[in-house]
Amino acid sequence: MVVLNLQPRAALDYSHTDTGEWLANCSACCVPEISCALARAAIPFHQVTGMLEPEPDFREPSELAWTEMHEWCEAAKVIGANPACR
Repeated sequence: MVVLNLQPRAALDYSHTDTGEWLANCSACCVPEISCALARAAIPFHQVTGMLEPEPDFREPSELAWTEMHEWCEAAKVIGANPACR
């Protein structure tokens, strides 16, 4: 299982943030709870952390996250195509 810990942007503009914007950026808030539940259930998992979209001066968190997600998708394709890996 792969838990995605991704946010839309690097930081909120707090003076212009409404409830909808706050909730859109709060998706990472549940990652610790999900991780603890999986650990208690002895379900192995990995976490991908980063941003969904690159920002002009802040590209690395987005690029690394998308690279890691692509690698997980490629690994899943290999396992899906090879019944011996299941």
